[in-house]
Amino acid sequence: MRNFKDIVKRPSAIGVMVGMILIALSLTPSLIPRTWVQQAIISALTFVFGYGIGVAAYAVWRYLELPSFPEKQQRRATRIGFALVGLVLILFMFQALGWQNNVRETVGLEPVDSTHSLRAVLLALIISAVLILFFRLLWWIAAATMRFITRYIPHRYGKVIGAVVGIVLAITLLNRVLLDTIVDAMNASYALTDSGTDENVNPPTSALRSGSPESLIAWETLGKQGRRFVGTGPTRDEIAAVWDDEAVMEPIRIYVGDKSAETLAERAELALDEMIRTGAFERDKLLLVTSTGNGWVDSNAIDTFEYMHGGDTAVVAFQYSYLPSAIAIVADKDAATDASLAMFNTVHYYWQALDEDKRPDFFLHGLSLGAYGSQAAVSSVSQFNEPVHGALWAGPPFVSHFWQQITAARDEGTPVWKPTYQDGDTIRFTNMGEGLDENMESWQGNRFIYLQQAGDPIVFFT
Repeated sequence: MRNFKDIVKRPSAIGVMVGMILIALSLTPSLIPRTWVQQAIISALTFVFGYGIGVAAYAVWRYLELPSFPEKQQRRATRIGFALVGLVLILFMFQALGWQNNVRETVGLEPVDSTHSLRAVLLALIISAVLILFFRLLWWIAAATMRFITRYIPHRYGKVIGAVVGIVLAITLLNRVLLDTIVDAMNASYALTDSGTDENVNPPTSALRSGSPESLIAWETLGKQGRRFVGTGPTRDEIAAVWDDEAVMEPIRIYVGDKSAETLAERAELALDEMIRTGAFERDKLLLVTSTGNGWVDSNAIDTFEYMHGGDTAVVAFQYSYLPSAIAIVADKDAATDASLAMFNTVHYYWQALDEDKRPDFFLHGLSLGAYGSQAAVSSVSQFNEPVHGALWAGPPFVSHFWQQITAARDEGTPVWKPTYQDGDTIRFTNMGEGLDENMESWQGNRFIYLQQAGDPIVFFT
């Protein structure tokens, strides 16, 4: 690639055909529903990978001087090849609509419209073109470096140095420039949706909730998911009706949004101040929740916790990202652990200094990426000094180091999808709640539960 114009030259026909086949395969369904933008990103990366395979295979074929068709027959074979792979891609695009809607119906989501696959493929081709131009530019820089260096040093050394320059430049740009730019752009995009509020969700009037007139945390800073969290949930009367007892309490709900304070440390301190203001440390049970990527908290888990304990509870949750978990787990999963540790260390430090007979029992909870972040607290120095009373981690993603260690050290003969660890004395795994009431006498005071489904691709992805 001697000329700069080579960067925008016609793409390899073989590479495009292999890429189109892999785009078609990328449309096949997984266990996770995909938006058309997510499908486009997946298909684009798949196309570029296939394009690289095609280009490399053709280069090897020519290098080995294997026989090839005459030019006229090559053009005819190329046209036939494009027609065939085009038909395959169109067929898969039609099928993809049904595949996606089948998955979405299974998990209770609205079906996608008829243009879902078309929009995904068109955007994928645009992204693929940009990526291919990017890699060609890197190769041109590496080649130019080789030509310059070989003027002064032996040719072979120059080739090696030029290749190293290209590789280092590619890694640096991909990791520190391109990836950061993509993450920042997605964060900004998803931040726009975070400003809305669900219907029938209004600012709380109770002083025991963030976003209320008495709260230290403004309603506007909570984000969409935070406003839903503090604006919903069982009331004291609803809990009393279940218990048939008037001696229940109104639950405390505290939420800190990403815009509630500038830094993690400031948000953690704000949460602590809000807990002190509401009397959270005077309740019987305290639950620290790490949300999913976009700040969502599972209402089923929190409502149940409050009903179980007659409202004598304080639940504290926080936001650390605008990205959905499926994206954040790849692009910015450290944000979950950083926020979880900042919040846990601040709250736990205050809690452990309280009178042991008067302070609330301390629990942790997280779902999906929230479970990943929440688990970081179990290796905290503070946790060893004064251990928490238990945790419920639902759907721990495959990147969870603590979960990996526990699963790898499972008792012999127990399956990876439902392991037993040290006879279940402290940590237990369950699919639908089974096994939690067995051998209760052996289950120690501090109880940690992993809730995971054997078919969950986020948990068991490899």
